[in-house]
Amino acid sequence: MLTSVLLAALQLNPLFGDHAVVQRDTSLTVWGKGGKPGERLTLAFAGTNCWTKVNPDGTFRFLVPPRPAGGPWELSVTAESGESAVAKDLLVGEVWIASGQSNMAFTMGSAEPGFGDVGDDALRSFRVPDASCRIRPQSSECRKKCGACCSTASRSRLGAARR
Repeated sequence: MLTSVLLAALQLNPLFGDHAVVQRDTSLTVWGKGGKPGERLTLAFAGTNCWTKVNPDGTFRFLVPPRPAGGPWELSVTAESGESAVAKDLLVGEVWIASGQSNMAFTMGSAEPGFGDVGDDALRSFRVPDASCRIRPQSSECRKKCGACCSTASRSRLGAARR
């Protein structure tokens, strides 16, 4: 009985954690798991509200209309039961994904003064360590092992994206 209660807890996919940036001017798919199959869920984000139902396998998915650059916003998913999952301080803006050879290890702290001001709270970073992640990228386990959004204090050591 306890296991089924724990499995029903609403969880957003780790990509939608606190301090994340999502792409502006394009539809946004938000997904997660939890809730009872067939239960109605409501999403609130950046002035938009939409709803969906929990799938038979316990997962859910929302398609959020395009949003302009802005924020910070709170993204919340609430079940009919009152249970909710919330991500805070999200920005809508430009998301850049960079990968490549050793030059991609260049950090913002090594940049020329004025380039990517490390004191800019609209500048967010997510770094995947050099080691490959052999766990499914969308799993919370991969997020724990491969990195997370960082604070202003640690940003100078990382690459960055800006809204």
